[in-house]
Amino acid sequence: MSSIGKRLEEVRNQLGLNKTAFAVIGGVSTTSQTNYEENLRSPDSDYLEKIAAAGADVLYVITGRAIPPSDLTNDETLLVNNYRAASEKRRVTLLAVSTAFAEADI
Repeated sequence: MSSIGKRLEEVRNQLGLNKTAFAVIGGVSTTSQTNYEENLRSPDSDYLEKIAAAGADVLYVITGRAIPPSDLTNDETLLVNNYRAASEKRRVTLLAVSTAFAEADI
């Protein structure tokens, strides 16, 4: 399982933010953000609350388990989790494949 720091970096990247912008959202310095992502320090609850308000999945950051949307089936949740776990290049492929299947006249 990945560390809190790695998951925090992953969530930051999913939101399309650099360390400085994410640090501002969390109310910390860029150095603190770097320390969190490198597991040199642990974020406090104020920081976690602020990044959650900006769309970060804090449960995932802390536990490694994402919050599934409540209206998704288990299969849909699995698809979302697989997408989130994929690299950016593979996400593009997953989107293309899922779009092709959705538009296929079978």
